[in-house]
Amino acid sequence: MGAALPQSPASAPPRRGKGLLRVGLVLLALYALYLVAANVFLNTGIGVSTINRKPERFGAQWRWAMSLYPGHIRAHDVSLHGRGGSLSWQVASDVAEGRIQLLPLLHRNLHFGPIRAGKVQLDVGTGLKPLPPTPRKPGARPPWTLVFDRIHSDEVQRLRFADWQVEGQGSATFVFSKQLGGGQMQIPPSQLRMKGVTLTREKIAWARNADVALDFSMAGFVPAKVPGLENKIRLIKAHATVSGDAPGLRLVEDAAGSLHLHRDGEGGRVEAKLGLADGALSVGSKLH
Repeated sequence: MGAALPQSPASAPPRRGKGLLRVGLVLLALYALYLVAANVFLNTGIGVSTINRKPERFGAQWRWAMSLYPGHIRAHDVSLHGRGGSLSWQVASDVAEGRIQLLPLLHRNLHFGPIRAGKVQLDVGTGLKPLPPTPRKPGARPPWTLVFDRIHSDEVQRLRFADWQVEGQGSATFVFSKQLGGGQMQIPPSQLRMKGVTLTREKIAWARNADVALDFSMAGFVPAKVPGLENKIRLIKAHATVSGDAPGLRLVEDAAGSLHLHRDGEGGRVEAKLGLADGALSVGSKLH
């Protein structure tokens, strides 16, 4: 009997090619499933209700959003707000794009990578009555933690802190972390640079056509353990410079003996280099 001849490669079944095709089809199906699931989550009430479980402490809204691959998010007409002790904050942007790190979600950590934002407006309010602490049930899972590695915008338009308002055009880089449920919050070194600024307080423009530079940070703290704005200011380190046109001012005493500032006469210039540490102006601070 003659030996069987070996099968030639040309006549062998193309098993490897079929296997690769199946793997490709599976990956394509998984990607399509992700696109559907992620974008349905972002653009229906499912995503909004999931993120806004305690809107009195932290909340987010957006007009529409999309995700092109796992962890990627691009959202339009975004608004975030939150409360920390006696402070409230709200930031809005016409568009924001960045990434969410997926593995930290397993540990209830909403960790954002670098985010680029469009036109930004920020409002910070003070003097609010702190919210009561949220009672935790025995055995309850730990609260979520928010981490923003870096939020950057080259289109900062308006900032407001209490009675002070800054309007102009500039750029900012902001870093922030906060554990919900009354946990620790922290602002690592962040910065702001703006030109053509108008700085106002109580309808008085303290500076116009000004250049403003601000570097600041805030040490980590638990709001319930640091009551009052004065104590929180002690945790801030900041250095600011302002250079611009100043209005003419007139100091007027009313019938009750209180002093009030009014705009009056020809204006001049304002030049300031101010530092803040441990709740006091740093040595070498100047205001002219």
